[in-house]
Amino acid sequence: MRMARILIVEDEAIVAADMKNRLTAMGHQVVEAVASGEEAVTAASELEIDAILLDIVLQGEMDGIGAAEIIRETSDVPIIYLTAYNDDETVERAKPTMPSGYLIKPINERELSTTLEMALYKHHMDRRCREGDLRYRALFESSSDLIYLLDLNGQFVDLNPAALKILGFTKSEMGERSIGDIMDEDQLKSTQGLMEEINKTGTHHKPEEFNIRCSDGSRIWIETTASLIYHDGNPRFIQGVARDITERKAVEEKMEEEIRSLKNELNGTGIPLEPASETANGREKAYDLDSNVSYLITDPTPHPAFNIFHDQVRHGHQGLCISRMKPDTVKSRYGLEKTPFIWLTGNRSDDVVCIEPKAIPKLSQAVQDFLGKTDRGIILLSGIEYLIAQNGFKAVLNLLYLLNDKVMVDENMMLVYVNPDSLSEQELNLLRSELSSLD
Repeated sequence: MRMARILIVEDEAIVAADMKNRLTAMGHQVVEAVASGEEAVTAASELEIDAILLDIVLQGEMDGIGAAEIIRETSDVPIIYLTAYNDDETVERAKPTMPSGYLIKPINERELSTTLEMALYKHHMDRRCREGDLRYRALFESSSDLIYLLDLNGQFVDLNPAALKILGFTKSEMGERSIGDIMDEDQLKSTQGLMEEINKTGTHHKPEEFNIRCSDGSRIWIETTASLIYHDGNPRFIQGVARDITERKAVEEKMEEEIRSLKNELNGTGIPLEPASETANGREKAYDLDSNVSYLITDPTPHPAFNIFHDQVRHGHQGLCISRMKPDTVKSRYGLEKTPFIWLTGNRSDDVVCIEPKAIPKLSQAVQDFLGKTDRGIILLSGIEYLIAQNGFKAVLNLLYLLNDKVMVDENMMLVYVNPDSLSEQELNLLRSELSSLD
């Protein structure tokens, strides 16, 4: 048990001296011993103490319970009552002051030690819980993500300011609604299935997309995950964290429309993007990469990215190289004889597929078509800075979202090269949040 600073409030000098000696022998420090309720209130406000041993019956106008009531207004220090009485009336009167224990006189040394140790431990744990609650509440209130709390039947219990703002409801209005009230009818079945899974397994980490209704009748798309919150060992609430993906969904829909119109044009180039493996060079594989992953490679030059790509296509992976660099230069420098190539350029060529940097839907469709033909594909996307300059960062980020989803199917991989000096720190962090860094 750690050393504690103790205030003794006892009007019998012999009893107070005996407790002081016992506490000192236990390794504690008795900072002061006072004899009245008024002195106890003063000492508690002026001294740094960890616990109070407080006699209920004291001489003077203020007894121990009266002193505790005043102390409780400004302090949560543990209070252990000392009393010669064990009647129900005294206990009921003392309850509102939230005592940490009672010791019946004459006081047994073991009971004194045990009661004090438990009071100090409980106070320490309660304080940690309160601090944790405050930190959680601060995060809850300030987060830009949509955070919501449901009961086990899907009824809203609480929402953070970001969620209320985007939905347009007040907290009391949401308290009258369930999750099903803001969903489309065709999504109710999947919502019910999600709730059942969370109640059964405790969590659902895979992000799910839902189209929800706001107070003004408008609709937004959200992507959400959720998990159970337990109380006293039993499931009590479902907490969800969501983000608004309405803009992303609009871009995806626009891209899909453009892809449909551009697909025939791409097929009309006469230059197929057929998967092919390079001839093995007899060397051991230098880079052991996981499949189903998109990697971000940041370096002042693209050489590391091309070297990794070359290593993979020489060991069984079927590659597609996308670059702003001239194809003949890349193929010669890195020994890519069979690997198909997409040249990001406004030029035209009879030997290689050329896609204008502004034609992101066309590029996306070309990559997806290629990956659909192989189960061990690897994409190298170099020249991302050029794409961003022509289309803006958000459009390129949405392209990476789509390609990353495709890469996660079968045994595919993607390498995205970027010069870190060409992007802001915020843009780099957004890329790192979507792609696995390979530095």
